[in-house]
Amino acid sequence: MVFFISGNENKKKEVSAVFKEFGLKHELKFISMDLPEIQGTAEEIIKAKCEEAIRQNNTLLREEFFIEDTSLYLTALYGFPGPYIKDFERIGLENIFKIADKLGNTGAKAVSILGYCNDGKFSKITGETVGTIVNPVKSQHCYNFGFDPIFKPHGEKITFSEMKREDKYKIAHRTLAVKKMIQIHIIR
Repeated sequence: MVFFISGNENKKKEVSAVFKEFGLKHELKFISMDLPEIQGTAEEIIKAKCEEAIRQNNTLLREEFFIEDTSLYLTALYGFPGPYIKDFERIGLENIFKIADKLGNTGAKAVSILGYCNDGKFSKITGETVGTIVNPVKSQHCYNFGFDPIFKPHGEKITFSEMKREDKYKIAHRTLAVKKMIQIHIIR
């Protein structure tokens, strides 16, 4: 059994789809937990979240679990907001696009970092998708999750938000990280 600690339904759907794709015999269980967002690098943040999850539920010390955190690195802002994207989204997705556009560089990188813990041992796994920031679009496919309406992956004509879920899951940063985790830690 593997536990995914997240209260985010969109993340749960994506992770479930990856586990299903691999046809794993491992049962995937979800635990919703309120974990603080500390200040630090993406690596420091994910490690602190894993430690806090164990503090809140010490039975996790003997379990296999993972936590995911997403970052969006804007080239025009020298990588900012990075792991602070959730707070940065408060200015509005259209304003994030306007900032990148006015600075003349809409390049961006979406990064998912997983904190994987098994019997108290921690490791991190990352997945990334490179793309550009575009003017926000609305779509019926992805429920406009996070920065999906403004992130267009390189080589694609549409944003994550405009893609069907199954198409997004083939190239999304979170999916890539979860696939790596499965290959490294679960299919041993």
